[in-house]
Amino acid sequence: MTAPAAARIGQDVCSEHAYVAEAAGASVRAGMTPSQTAGSGIRAGSPDGPAGLTVRRRSLADAAAIEPAWRDLACRALEPNVFLGPDVLPPRLAAFAPAAELVTVEAPDGRLVLLAAVARRRIGFGLTGRVAALWSDDYAPLGTPLVASDGPGGAEAAWMALLSDLSDRGGGWLGAFALPDQRLDGPVHEAFVQAARRLGLAWARHGSHARAALAGQRSPEAHRLAAIEPRRRKEYARQSRRLAEQGHLVADAATDPDDIRAAFVDFLALEAAGWKGRSGTALRQEPAALAFVEAAVEALGRTGALTIDRLRLDGRPIALLLRVRDGGSAWPWKIAYDEAHAAQSPGVQIMLQATARLLDDPGFRLADSLAVAGHPMIEHLWRERIQIGTLIVGPAGRGHFGVRLKGLEFELHDRARARARGLRDALRARFGSRRKAQRTGPPA
Repeated sequence: MTAPAAARIGQDVCSEHAYVAEAAGASVRAGMTPSQTAGSGIRAGSPDGPAGLTVRRRSLADAAAIEPAWRDLACRALEPNVFLGPDVLPPRLAAFAPAAELVTVEAPDGRLVLLAAVARRRIGFGLTGRVAALWSDDYAPLGTPLVASDGPGGAEAAWMALLSDLSDRGGGWLGAFALPDQRLDGPVHEAFVQAARRLGLAWARHGSHARAALAGQRSPEAHRLAAIEPRRRKEYARQSRRLAEQGHLVADAATDPDDIRAAFVDFLALEAAGWKGRSGTALRQEPAALAFVEAAVEALGRTGALTIDRLRLDGRPIALLLRVRDGGSAWPWKIAYDEAHAAQSPGVQIMLQATARLLDDPGFRLADSLAVAGHPMIEHLWRERIQIGTLIVGPAGRGHFGVRLKGLEFELHDRARARARGLRDALRARFGSRRKAQRTGPPA
């Protein structure tokens, strides 16, 4: 493993553990066609396999039984993923995939060395049927499983156990399964590659793209000067002054559980008043999603893993950002802003505030924006990039056709979604500009 070790610094229960993190912007391994390397065919739990590793599947109803071991794994994971932690994943699955299973790989001493959620779902258009897939969704597009390296055989053996189980039970008629929204430039992916090669699996990357990220270990001012173009710095400063001229402008953050609850109520109202409310996709309009996010906000607020950044004008919120933290890692999760102040870009202003708070923390290492490729706002503020993509995998000896066919379907679907998203954004920009002109009148 080439990733450097770094001390895990945080205020949560994981603070006494160490974790391994890969520096932001690490180069992705060379693009790979479906692997046809002959492998050992080792199966988890067999006499020739990783000593004593056991794969178990549990229903969502049984999740509470493993919570202590689950939290311990989250602390030891090579790459933190708060969205697969015990505070977020159970309500998330209850909302979107109640039939999903928790799949764990356990060491002989009972410790978990890997955890993922698996469900049968459509990947791409679904023309080739449902396949087994690690769970990821638009509310948390990060599917990297929790993997520790301190079990027998390390992270590679943990992956071998999971991949063998998926190959045996999840391939369907195509013999293929999917790992969506994986980080492709970190130690967990490196262990996957080694495990897949040893098992002789066919696999390929699809939809690989660069996602905006923020690296720590520098001051907010150093970041501002290095990452943001001079003309944008000038424009953002002008917009901030214009907001301050309209009243008493306060930028702060809710960190106490009671303050977080109150700020989340404001968030729901602000989101529903904007374009998501008009399109019917605000949390208030989607009961299952609302139940999930409410439960996650409550749990994360209790453990100190959630902050709600606020920008308020005369006491009234004009921008709110839900920001999640796990040790040295962070994710700006959901944002809402008052469109009446769109000319002053309150969404940008609150991201600038959140960026400064992250960089002021000496324990901060890396933030994943969770944004789509080419995002028009965050990519101008955060200049580091991490690689994200979906892995299509097939079992040894019979999975190559399934990997190719499923991969083709995925690519066509991905292109169609990108075109639809571009059309949506163009229409929103065009008609949003008209509404803005009607509100504000012609420029002076």
